[in-house]
Amino acid sequence: MKRIIAVAVVLVLAGSVVVAMAGVANAAPLTESQFKKKANAICRAGNREGDALDNKFFGNLGQNEAPDQATIDAFVVEFVPSIQGQIDAIGALKEPKSLSNGVNKLLNEGQRVLESLEADHSLLFSDNNPFAKTSKLAKAVGLKQCA
Repeated sequence: MKRIIAVAVVLVLAGSVVVAMAGVANAAPLTESQFKKKANAICRAGNREGDALDNKFFGNLGQNEAPDQATIDAFVVEFVPSIQGQIDAIGALKEPKSLSNGVNKLLNEGQRVLESLEADHSLLFSDNNPFAKTSKLAKAVGLKQCA
């Protein structure tokens, strides 16, 4: 009986997601101002989450002290879903046509960097900022909080 209820709940939730996605697909695009406001709010919240993770994992390190690999790995395990959530949330917004190309480049680059980071956690602490190009693309479409 519990299994049937669990399956029913999953089906209802799946149906709700499909209906919600259909509603988003049919929604009119946001204006540039609306899009930037919503996307920047997503990144602002993500930045607060990132700062909290940074403090949680690295807050007790001295100025010239490097974290050990286990700490880096634990950080990445929590950091990646946060960034993925931002990418997904911005991707769910219906950007205006005037920003579409730039937003798609930003989201694709963000996803590429995130996948690289998942494969090699040390990229996060390399001399080259793995998010440098992503930041540049974010600024180009007016998403200063995402840069």
